[in-house]
Amino acid sequence: MKYQDFEIKVSGKNRLIYLKFPILEKIGFLVTKEKPTENVLFLRIDLSEVSGSNFKEEISLKSTYDFSFLIKRYSDSDIFSGKIAAILSREAFEGKEKKPRFKGRDYFDVFWLKEKGIKYNFDYLKTLINLKSEKEMKNKLSKKFEEAKKKINALKQDLLPFFAEESFVENFVNNFDILAKNFVASF
Repeated sequence: MKYQDFEIKVSGKNRLIYLKFPILEKIGFLVTKEKPTENVLFLRIDLSEVSGSNFKEEISLKSTYDFSFLIKRYSDSDIFSGKIAAILSREAFEGKEKKPRFKGRDYFDVFWLKEKGIKYNFDYLKTLINLKSEKEMKNKLSKKFEEAKKKINALKQDLLPFFAEESFVENFVNNFDILAKNFVASF
């Protein structure tokens, strides 16, 4: 069965795709009659060139009771490497100038991936950013974690939309220092 009730918009030199699916009520989310726009699931797909080398693509099967599909994706170790690279090198343009950009979710994601027992792919990581050794990576991560502690409110604000329980985010930011020290010590 194909789903046809959606809107699509392509922009950004055909590199951004926006999809709107009016399905939240159909899949069990509470939608009020006063705000029909609450029924819409928005999806943004940001396409960019593959950077780096030494990564591994995998085919993954996703299936529900009446819908199945295959996706080609990066391996978990390459996703972990990409998140480490994001912490160490994420930038954004402010006007015409590139400046470091902080995203709290990058920090949460590296802790989560490490907790799942996933190993990073250092060969891929080296091609994403200029690193000579794992010791250098560890030192740079330590510095970034120190900087993140100074932005703990921004970290919290970035994470709040992703979790139903605000107390979980509070606990995460309150224990960030311990998590960061354990993360770096584990290398």
